[in-house]
Amino acid sequence: MIVRTRYVQIFKMKNVIVSLAGECSISRDKLEEYDYVIGVDSGTEYLYKLFLIPDLIIGDLDSINSKTLNRAKKDKAEIISYEVDKDKTDFELALNYLKINLSLIHISEPTRLLSIAYAVLCVKKK
Repeated sequence: MIVRTRYVQIFKMKNVIVSLAGECSISRDKLEEYDYVIGVDSGTEYLYKLFLIPDLIIGDLDSINSKTLNRAKKDKAEIISYEVDKDKTDFELALNYLKINLSLIHISEPTRLLSIAYAVLCVKKK
C-alpha cells in the first residue's frame, strides 16, 4: 500500500511518499514528484518497482528482501532498523520519524481511495 502524505510548512509545501507492505496497483504515471521517499520495511520493494529511490528505509526489516536492502544501501538510503519485538508497528515508527524530523504537529485521519491511502500532515517550520 502507498501512503501519500503532504505536509505543509510555513511558506513551503513538500510531498512525501510512504510505501508500506501489501498489495498496491498504482502505476508510475499516476504518481507526483516527491521531495522525500520512505520505504517502510518491505514496502521499499514496491518503491523500486515504481522506479523511486528511497531516501529512508525504516522498520524492523524482518520482511524486506536482502537484495532490496543491499540495493538501497548502494543508493545511499538512510536505514533505521528496530528490534522485531517492539511496541509500535513499522508504520507508526515511520510516522514518529516524520513527527520528530519534520516537526509534524498534526496527522489527519487517513482516507483510502482504491489501493492508495492519503494522510495530510501539518508541520511547523524549524
